[in-house]
Amino acid sequence: MNIEEGVPLAPLTTFRIGGAARYFVRVRSLEELREALAFARSHAVPFFILGGGSNILVSDEGYDGLIIKMEMKGTELIEDAASEKALLIAAAGERWDDLVAYAVAHDLWGLENLSGIPGTVGASPVQNIGAYRMSIFKQQAGRFIILRAVFSLSREGAPNLSYRDLREAFAEKPQPSLAQVREAILAIRARKFPDLRREGTAGSFFLNPTVSAETAARLRLVLPDMPHFPTEKGIKIPLAYLLDHGLDLRGFALGGARLFESQPLVLVARFGTPSAEVQALVASVQAKIRGAYGIEIECEVKML
Repeated sequence: MNIEEGVPLAPLTTFRIGGAARYFVRVRSLEELREALAFARSHAVPFFILGGGSNILVSDEGYDGLIIKMEMKGTELIEDAASEKALLIAAAGERWDDLVAYAVAHDLWGLENLSGIPGTVGASPVQNIGAYRMSIFKQQAGRFIILRAVFSLSREGAPNLSYRDLREAFAEKPQPSLAQVREAILAIRARKFPDLRREGTAGSFFLNPTVSAETAARLRLVLPDMPHFPTEKGIKIPLAYLLDHGLDLRGFALGGARLFESQPLVLVARFGTPSAEVQALVASVQAKIRGAYGIEIECEVKML
């Protein structure tokens, strides 16, 4: 195990923003992870587990602790001879989209609609790849470190075309193959999300707010076509609708950061943009939503 000092973190995140880590280590085994944790304890510094860096914004000052870069690798497929099911097991350091490609190549249904999402396997149970955006691992951040994840997939699956853009893509072909679904998802994401080769982003920056029935009714007086989804905790409102149709904030910019033109829930920044400029844009958007609708919106992206 090699502990480094002063390692720049910007190149290790999809934002390509932020300062350096006081201490930095790459771990490729459980033993190395234990050694890294022991180092953090002995030096009385905090630690942070870094995967693909696709859901964090590093401050300009960097991180005054130990960054543990998770690089454990390995993929295993366990077939169930008695059924059409199979277990796909992957180590935390595997790239998520590589795992999706592996599943599709082995004719396993279940992950294909999650193609093209950056990050690592170890982050998938934390963030649920954006499907539900909440988990026990996120609620109790710092208590657990994920070493691997297991996915139950099927050889007898069927395409899930509930997503509108995907349904439109296969309007004349209601039973596409696994490979065709993956190709379509990749094409849709390429249209709606920034090219990470040209500018930085962490994807959707804010959580969709959940409001009371009374607040939702008040909003619909102003925005009668606003989508709304009842949940156990209240009415979930698509924040992108408020940003776009309510406040016309597509492309709204401060410094080198802006709300993406194709999806205002996504915040993008030119490479090298100071983290402070991103945070200023975040604060401005929060203030505009608060002022216009009386709603507090939370960040989904982790501030490091």
